[in-house]
Amino acid sequence: MNPRRFVLGLLLALLPSPTVCQPSQPVLSSVKHGGKEGYIDPAGLVVILFKFDYAEDFYKGIAKVQVKGKTGYINTAGEMVIPPQYAQ
Repeated sequence: MNPRRFVLGLLLALLPSPTVCQPSQPVLSSVKHGGKEGYIDPAGLVVILFKFDYAEDFYKGIAKVQVKGKTGYINTAGEMVIPPQYAQ
């Protein structure tokens, strides 16, 4: 047995294997279409309809949105967590 291959094999066995991090929820991106904003998934499928005047990216599962000049927050299912009630 080649001592170099043995040492290399031993080192590879002892090194931690690489870990691939996957988000627990799909990452949604805000996009604008027809003057309104909504959200798409990584495949480009619309998951939250284009109904917002303004939409920010999600952070810890919620995103800031504006409807008729009022600001509120939605979750990744598109449900209002805090209804639009705050004027900016």
